[in-house]
Amino acid sequence: MTELLYLKDSYLEEFPAKVTETSIAENAIVLDRTAFYPTGGGQPCDFGEIEFAGKISQVVAVKKIEGKILHFLEGELPEAGTLSVC
Repeated sequence: MTELLYLKDSYLEEFPAKVTETSIAENAIVLDRTAFYPTGGGQPCDFGEIEFAGKISQVVAVKKIEGKILHFLEGELPEAGTLSVC
């Protein structure tokens, strides 16, 4: 289960996280913690970037699907277990 950092600090701009799941078909990842607010209830999602292994990918959408917070990326997809800075 993803720790929802946006509930504790809605102004958080950077945080470390670990990739727990990767969906190549969706070009999306699940993180163990996130400050990215998912689209819902008429409110748009947050956007930003994720840095891992010296690479940067853009977070272009965030959605809650079947209880998971999916971060849709533009760029390279990190593997599960990768540590990142968002």
